[in-house]
Amino acid sequence: MSSFVDAIKRKAGKILSMLPPRVAHSLIYFRNHGRRLNWVMPSTYDEKIHWCLARKYVEGYSRYADKFRVRDYVAQNGLGSLLIPLYGVYTDAKMIDFESLPDSFILKTTHGSGLDFYEICRNKSDLDVDRVRDKMNRALQVDYSTYQCEYQYAGISPRIVCEKLLCEGNGARVDDYKVICTNGKPEAILLCTERSAGLDYYSLDWTPLEYTKPSYQSGQVRQKPAVLEEMLAAAETLSRPFPLSRIDFYVANSRLWFGEITLSPAAGNHRNLTSLGQHQLGLGMVTR
Repeated sequence: MSSFVDAIKRKAGKILSMLPPRVAHSLIYFRNHGRRLNWVMPSTYDEKIHWCLARKYVEGYSRYADKFRVRDYVAQNGLGSLLIPLYGVYTDAKMIDFESLPDSFILKTTHGSGLDFYEICRNKSDLDVDRVRDKMNRALQVDYSTYQCEYQYAGISPRIVCEKLLCEGNGARVDDYKVICTNGKPEAILLCTERSAGLDYYSLDWTPLEYTKPSYQSGQVRQKPAVLEEMLAAAETLSRPFPLSRIDFYVANSRLWFGEITLSPAAGNHRNLTSLGQHQLGLGMVTR
């Protein structure tokens, strides 16, 4: 059933992507939230994301959304030391020489997000190479920009990147730190300890914020990362061109690593946010 629903959503997305951006995002917002989007004075985080998608984030922003090309942008801003070591870049999964790769790594496409667009390998001897090649090549054929009319993905040439798999010294997965920025200024940090649960917001001085609905919270207060100031400084540098953005990082063994730049978090459909979170995030964004 889920694959059928996904197929319907993809077809609907393709139709919506042919409409003028403001019309498309009015329809998407109403479908997801059950109310009209306020284009004159958007007040919630999701409204502001849709405002940016319709008014700002076109194909010209693809260099920032592209998981490979964004590396140049990071390096040009003097932050090349934060880039995760790269093992290879491929236009076809058949080009991947798995024999030459280390025992652990991550494959991800440059143009999409979600389980269908990446593969984590923790032990190469357990990897089903044929399955992975098929999965990644199917992902390359997807026009991700039409899913929710996220136009910044439209200008990306789909490729596969292979990077070092970050983990803690005990082999545990690393946590994601996502810095929400408005007009080039950090305003909150989202700590993700799991992909769909364990979503906790903190202030810039690491005070817990009641932005996440209880069912999505981790239920614990994590220790402030030692690299927090470095993280916030990097986020401020990288977010300067954008009215609204989320700069994603990892912390592994007390070292900071750049993840990606997310211009339209959750495509403007945050089911996990409280009303307070919706109205506080993106609070200072200028809409002009």
